[in-house]
Amino acid sequence: MRLPWNRRSENLTELLGGFPSKPLPAKLLGHVVAAFGTSVAAHIRKIKLRPDREEELNREVFVELTSLLLDKYHDWNKLKLSDVQNLIPDVIMATRWKLRINGFEYPETTGQLAREGMAVLPGLKEMLNNFLKDKSDTIRKSLVQNYINTTRDVESVTERALRCQIAYLRHNAINRQTILMWNENYQLGLKGRSLEVYLNEQLALYTYFFKGETKAVFLNEIRIRLREYVNARISGRARDLVEKDIIQDIFMAFFNEKKVHSKSPEQFFVDKSLRSYFVSLERDKKIIAKYRTEYQARPDILFVEDTWVEEKEEGFSDELLVILKTCLKKLNKNCRDMIDKRIFGDYSDSISLADVASLLDVPYKTLEKQASVCYQQLRECVISNSKQRGFRLKTIWMNR
Repeated sequence: MRLPWNRRSENLTELLGGFPSKPLPAKLLGHVVAAFGTSVAAHIRKIKLRPDREEELNREVFVELTSLLLDKYHDWNKLKLSDVQNLIPDVIMATRWKLRINGFEYPETTGQLAREGMAVLPGLKEMLNNFLKDKSDTIRKSLVQNYINTTRDVESVTERALRCQIAYLRHNAINRQTILMWNENYQLGLKGRSLEVYLNEQLALYTYFFKGETKAVFLNEIRIRLREYVNARISGRARDLVEKDIIQDIFMAFFNEKKVHSKSPEQFFVDKSLRSYFVSLERDKKIIAKYRTEYQARPDILFVEDTWVEEKEEGFSDELLVILKTCLKKLNKNCRDMIDKRIFGDYSDSISLADVASLLDVPYKTLEKQASVCYQQLRECVISNSKQRGFRLKTIWMNR
C-alpha cells in the first residue's frame, strides 16, 4: 500500500496518513500494518512459534494495535513512531495472552491465565487503587480503606476479578473482539465496564469471606435478582408463600459456603458474577426442586421448568459468534484473508472490496468472484451449524 508519509514524520498524525478526522478502524488497519509491520514481525519471530500460530498472532496484534491507536487518536500529534515501537513488545505479549484464553496455544486453567494476565497487563493493578479517588461510592471506598491494606490484598482482589473476566471472555468467543486498552501512562489493561463490575463484586466478596467484614453489602441487590429468578420458576396465587423461603434457603447455602471456605482464600474462587454464583448455589443444592416435591399437590402453587435460561433466539448472540468462528476456520486461506481484511476484530464497519483488493494486491474482478463463493460457503456453514444446535437465525441470514 502506498501511503502519504515517511518514517521521518514528526508524529502519528503525519505518519498514518494525515486523516482529517478519526478514521474507521477498517480504514486505518492497512496504514498501521505498513507503518509497524516490520517491527511486529521481527518481535514475533523471536518467540519461535509454528507458522500457523505466528500468522494468527500477527493478525491479532494488528487488530489490537489498530484499536489501541484509535483510542489514543487525540494524542497522535504527540506520539512518534519510536514511541509506538517501544510499546509493541508489550502489545504482542498481551495479545498472545488473549489468544491463550481460547486455547490458541494450549489449554490453561483460569488461575494460570489470571496470574499471567496480571504480569502482562500492569494497568489492571491501578484500577482498585483508583477506587479510593471515587468519592461517590462510600461503601466501596470504606471497604478498600478498612480491609485492602497490603499490595497482596490489591493483587488478590484484582486477580479474582480478572478470573471472572477470563471466564466471561472464554464463554463469549473473544477471538473476534478487541479487548486491550492503554491507560493514561500507556500501560496495558482491559477495556469494557465488565471488569470494573467484577472488581466491585470481588472486593465485597473478598472482604466478607476473608477479611472479617461482618456485612455482605451485595445481599440486598442479590435478593432482587433472586426474586426475578424464582418468579420465573414459580407461578400461582400462593407464589409468595414459598418465594421468601426459597431465597432464604439460597442465602443459608451461601452462609454455609463462607463457613467452609473462609479459612482458605487460596483455594476458593468465584469465577463468575455474583448473580450467576447465587443461581448456581440454588441449582447445586436443588432448592427449588425440594419445594416442588413438597408443594406438588397444591393447585395455587405451580412450578414450571427452568425458564431463566435464555432461549436460543435470533440475533448476533454469543452462540452465533461461536458458530461464525467455527465456520471461518473451515474456509480456505484466501477466503479467511479476504474476510479478515474486510471485517476484523469487533468492528461493525467494513471496507469496500476495492480496498481489500488493493490490500491483497489482487484484481478487483477476481476478488469479487472469490468473495461471492466465500460468503456462500460461510452462509451454508452457519445455517447448517445453527440447525444442529437448535439456534434460530434471523431471516436475513437465510436469504443473504
